[in-house]
Amino acid sequence: MKKIWIGALFLAVVMAGAAPVKLWAQPVAVDAKQKDVLEKNAAEKNAARPFKVMGHTVHAEAPRAEVCLAFTQPLATEASGEMDRAKIAATLKMKKNGRVQKILAEDLSLTADDLCVQGLEHHVMYQLTVRGLEAKGGVKLASPYTATFTVPDRKPSLAFVMDTTSSALPRHAKKTAADKDNPWGMAHVLRSVGILATHLTLYRVEDRTAQAGAWQQFKQLHLSPSESLTFARENGKVVFESDLVFGDQPNVEQTLIAPLPSDEALTAGLYYLAAAPRGKAAPTLFAGQWFLVSDLHASALAVSGGVQAFVKGGDPLSPKEGVSLALFMRDAKNVMHSVVEGKTDASGAAFLPLPADRKPEGLTLLAQNAGGALDVIEITPSRLAPVSYQPRSGSMSLDRPLYAPADRAAVTLRVEGGTAQESGKSETVLKLLRADRQVLVEQTVPPMAQNGSQGASQTIGLTLPVTAKTNSWTVSWQEKGGRVLAEAPLKVAPVGTAAKVSVSANREEAAENGTVFVTVRTLDAKGGAAPYQEGVLRVKPVRPVLEGWEAYRFGITPQQEGQTVLSLPFMTNAEGTARLNVDTGAAALQTDALSFVATLDTAVQSSPQLLPVSKKPAFIGLRALPDAKPFPENSVARFDVIALDRSKKRIAQGDLYYVVYEEGRSFDWFAFEGHWDYTPLPHHRRVGGGALSLSATGETIVSWPVTMGRYALEITSARGEVLARHGFEAGRRGGQEIAKDGGKLRFGSLPDALQVGKAASLPLHLSAPAVVNVVVTDGKIRQTLHSAFGAGERAIMVVPAADWGREVLVRVEAVLEGSTDPVMTSVALPVRLPVNGAETKTALLPLPQGEAQAMAITAKPADVL
Repeated sequence: MKKIWIGALFLAVVMAGAAPVKLWAQPVAVDAKQKDVLEKNAAEKNAARPFKVMGHTVHAEAPRAEVCLAFTQPLATEASGEMDRAKIAATLKMKKNGRVQKILAEDLSLTADDLCVQGLEHHVMYQLTVRGLEAKGGVKLASPYTATFTVPDRKPSLAFVMDTTSSALPRHAKKTAADKDNPWGMAHVLRSVGILATHLTLYRVEDRTAQAGAWQQFKQLHLSPSESLTFARENGKVVFESDLVFGDQPNVEQTLIAPLPSDEALTAGLYYLAAAPRGKAAPTLFAGQWFLVSDLHASALAVSGGVQAFVKGGDPLSPKEGVSLALFMRDAKNVMHSVVEGKTDASGAAFLPLPADRKPEGLTLLAQNAGGALDVIEITPSRLAPVSYQPRSGSMSLDRPLYAPADRAAVTLRVEGGTAQESGKSETVLKLLRADRQVLVEQTVPPMAQNGSQGASQTIGLTLPVTAKTNSWTVSWQEKGGRVLAEAPLKVAPVGTAAKVSVSANREEAAENGTVFVTVRTLDAKGGAAPYQEGVLRVKPVRPVLEGWEAYRFGITPQQEGQTVLSLPFMTNAEGTARLNVDTGAAALQTDALSFVATLDTAVQSSPQLLPVSKKPAFIGLRALPDAKPFPENSVARFDVIALDRSKKRIAQGDLYYVVYEEGRSFDWFAFEGHWDYTPLPHHRRVGGGALSLSATGETIVSWPVTMGRYALEITSARGEVLARHGFEAGRRGGQEIAKDGGKLRFGSLPDALQVGKAASLPLHLSAPAVVNVVVTDGKIRQTLHSAFGAGERAIMVVPAADWGREVLVRVEAVLEGSTDPVMTSVALPVRLPVNGAETKTALLPLPQGEAQAMAITAKPADVL
C-alpha cells in the first residue's frame, strides 16, 4: 500500500488546565478511492487554468528546421484518453510562402512540453495556426494562436574536424618514401556552414619556451580560437597563406581539406593553422588547429628525484639518440620557463633530475632534435610512479551475514604491502570483540607469504561463543603491537532468527496501472523457516540491463534512480513467508524497470528482484558508434538504435522520433568595450530532431553534428513518451592520461617473486609491432629498456641487484603501429634477498576448501551473554 508522509504539525490545545499537545507526523495510507479523488482534484485545478499557447520557438540548426509550440498545460498524449495524432494534426493549419501546406501526422514530434512541426525549409516564410487542440483532461485551447515566422539560415560556423579524442597534439599526415599514408598523421579538414570562402594562415612556432606554452594553449578545452590565434601571431611567423572556397549553399554543411605546402616544403616543427571567413571578423567564425610535423614520440615516468624520459622516431619507430629534452613549468606570474634540460643517450633515454622541493606533476616535457622535429607531453598522474613501499594492509570477509551460537565462522584474511619481514614472518592475531571492545576470543594467525603482487590470503575457522540473544560483535585482525589490519561486524542470533531473506514476484513485469504480488521468505542459519521476522520491502526505479545486449543503453535513467519510492513494512508468518500486494502504478510511470529488495531488522538483505515495466511493447537501445567517450570535437555523433521485444529479440519499430538537446557549457561571443566577451547559453535546450523508423536487422543510424560540450539524445514515441535517453559529450579528453588496454598490451604468466642475482624473464604480449619503454623502479630507477618489439609474445629480462628494495614496479608503455596514443601496463613484484648465502623461501598457505579443513580456534570459556 502506498504511503504519504505529512509534515510535522504542532497543535496547541487551548483549554483550562490543558498543556499544549505535540502531534507528530504519521504515515497515512492512500487507497484507490482516495487516489482517484486526488487525481480528480488535480484535473479540476488544471481545468480552472486557461489552456493557452505560451509561445513558439524555431530550431534552425539542422538541415531541416522545426517550430515548437509551448503550452500552459500538458497535452492529452497518455495512453488513457490519448488523442489520435491525425486529429492533432487536423487542429494545425500551415501556409508556406502564402500557400496552404498540409501537415501530416508524421510531421509532428511530441514531448511532455512541446508540440513540434518538423521538416521546415530554411529561408522560407511560414504561418502556423492552432485551433481546437485539447489538453489532458479534455480542456480545449482558450483561443486560436497564430505564429508567423521566417525560418532563418543556419548560423554560420567554421571549425576544423578532429578525427580523434586524443589529448596529444595532432600530427600532419605526410607521405612516406614508399608513397603510403603515415599512420600517425591526420588531414586538416575544415567544416563550414554558411561560409562562402575562407582565408588560411599557417604559423610556425620556433621558440622552445613558446612551444611549451603552445601545449598549454592546446590543452585548455574552452579557449576561443581567437585566443590561440593571438598566441600564434605573437610567438610564431607566417610561412604560408591561401584561400579555400566552398560552394554557395548557405544551409548545407560542407567539408574540404585545407591546402598546405608540399611535404618537401613543410619542414618539421610546431604549427598553427588559422581559418577566417573573408571579410568577416567575428570570433565565433575563427577556426584554428595546432599540429606537429614530426616523427618524434616522447614518453616519461616521474620517480623520486626526477623524470625518466624516452624518445623514439622514424619509420619504423626506433629509439633516438641526441634529442634535446627540457622540463618546463609555469610560475606564479603565468610565465613558462625551463626547470632542467638534458639529452637522450644511445638507447633513446635520459634521466632529468629535479630539486627535492619540486613536484613533477603538471610539468611539460619538450623533446626536439636538430632538424626541428619535436613532441610535447605533460607529466600527468598516470606518469607518476607510485611509492614502492606501502605499509602492510589487510582485508577481511565472512562467509555469512548471520550466525547461530557456537557456530564456526569462516573468516577469509588477505594481506598486501609491507616489508618481506612483515608479510612473511611476523604473526598477527584475530580477536572477537564485544561492543565495548572487550575480547571474547583471541587466536594467533600464522604468517602468510605474499604471492607476488597479488598479496596473500588465508581462510580460517572461528568458533563463536554461546549466546541466548541476538548480539553484534566485531572480528578484529591486528598486528601484535595492536595496529588494526582489518575489521568486520559479526552478528549472532539464536536458532530461529533469519539468516537469509529472498524476494520473488508473481509476474515477470511490473505494470503502469497494476499491482505485483511479492513473496518474502526468511530462512534461519540451518536452512529452515524463520517465522515472525520483521523488515521492510523497498522499491526503487532502475535502468534495465538486458542480457546479451550489454553494449546498448536501454530506456531512460529515472530521475529518482537508486532512491526508494515505496517502503512497505512486513512480518513473516509461522512458515517464514510474507505476501505483499505492491501497487507499482505511480513508480512504473517514471522508469523502465523496478528493483525490489527486502531488508530485515537484523540488517539481513535479499538480492534485488528486477522487473521490467510492461508499459512499452519494446525496449529501445542506443549504442555510440564507435564507443567514443567523448566524440571528437567538431565531428558527427553517430548512434545505432535498435528495438527489442519483451523476449529480447530484435523487432522493427516505426513511428518514432529522435530529439537532440545541448547541455553544459557553451558560449555566445560578442564585442564589448573594445574586447571580446561571451554569454553562457542555456544549459538544456532542444536543438533539433527528426522522424525515425527501426528495422529488425542491420543498423539504423541517428547522426548529429557536434562541437564541444554535453548533449542528450532522446527517442520518443508518436505520442511524445520518452522511450530512451542517452547523454554524451564531444571534445578532447581533459587530461593526457595513458590508457590501460589488456587487449593490446599485457603481461603473461609472471613469477611469484624476483631473486637477487638471477635473471627473470617477464613475458609480454603485444597485439601489433610497437616501440616499448620499460622502467623498473623501487622509488629509484633500477633498470630501463627502450626498444622496438614485434607483435606477439616477447620477453623482458630483469636482473635484481642486492641493493634493490623489497618490491619493484615494472612499468611498460608502448606506442603501437598505426597509433599515436600510448598504452600502458604495470606489475609490482617482490624481491627475495639472500640470507646467510641461501635464498629465503616462504611456503604459500593453502586455502581451506570447507569446514573440515578450517583451522580450529578454541574459544575462551564464556558465560551465556
